[in-house]
Amino acid sequence: MLGLSFARRCFSSLHVKSLLSTANRQSLRKVIQEKAEKKTLYAIDKLSDEIKELNEMKTSAEKALHNMIEEEIASISEKIESIENELIEQIVCEDDSDVNDVIVELSCGIGGQEAMLFTGEMFNVYHSYFCYRNWSFNIIEKQETEIGGIRNATIEVNGPSCYQLLRHEAGIHRVQRVPETESGGRIHTSTITVAVLPIREKELNLTIDKKDLKIETMRSSGAGGQHVNKTESCVRITHIPTGTVVECQEERSQITNRARAMKKLEKILIHKKSRERFQDEESLRKSQILNAARSDKIRTYNFNQDRITDHRINHNMYDVKSFMTSNPDKLHQLLTLLEENYRKNFLRMLVESK
Repeated sequence: MLGLSFARRCFSSLHVKSLLSTANRQSLRKVIQEKAEKKTLYAIDKLSDEIKELNEMKTSAEKALHNMIEEEIASISEKIESIENELIEQIVCEDDSDVNDVIVELSCGIGGQEAMLFTGEMFNVYHSYFCYRNWSFNIIEKQETEIGGIRNATIEVNGPSCYQLLRHEAGIHRVQRVPETESGGRIHTSTITVAVLPIREKELNLTIDKKDLKIETMRSSGAGGQHVNKTESCVRITHIPTGTVVECQEERSQITNRARAMKKLEKILIHKKSRERFQDEESLRKSQILNAARSDKIRTYNFNQDRITDHRINHNMYDVKSFMTSNPDKLHQLLTLLEENYRKNFLRMLVESK
């Protein structure tokens, strides 16, 4: 039980408000006014007074009544703790409770071909995890290499709690292993970068002005037979304000290709909008919240030692092959630990803030 002083501090601290985006600060104020001040703090006050009265009663009561009084105090203390937990949940989750859509970006870092191969492997890890969680996902972009790896990929993910969990994958992932092409048996170190961008509901309702579009039709290129190559079924759409260009020629129908191209353009523009807003918010969070949890190197995959180390919580997992190829539950266990750690650090920061 954290106590009434903690509850008051959670809501009165200006520091809390500075950690949240402008939109969510307004939402937090609403929670404070409608729930906390009128209900939560009043309830804790009242229950705390009851405990105080019972303790005073205990000093003058007969010993036979002591057990009964202590049981009543314990029962009231549980009620206070329950209210406090509800309060904590409101504060900690206020900034992301409405986010069930995210964009996950994977990019190869240092290490050349080995980094590209590892990017491809992590893409498969996330693919398995999305299926494991029954989240829907759509691959917006995937740039594959001739050796079977991936230079970069962008995935849109939708599902309950997907941002709360996947945000802990953001950062630099380091792999240490002996590449198959290494004849000398030397261990190579490579990296990939993962970014996780929350999509707010208002961003999903993106409106594209027709006057901002340049739409072109042309003959499709590549295989597909005489019909595909002789009719102008390929559609190219340019979003003039951002210079974004999309092209679709998969279908024989120009109408179908146009609809697909528009859908792809919409997703790319949502992605760009999310990234711009996320960068603005993240610069503030990095300076004020959990710098350690946002350090560059968040996790190391050491194949030779068969160990995965998450540096933010100094936690080791073993059986790298299982983690990478067949057991999404391992990633879920790790993300759950990271979320618990995030909340503890957030609360500690609130308690220590002045």
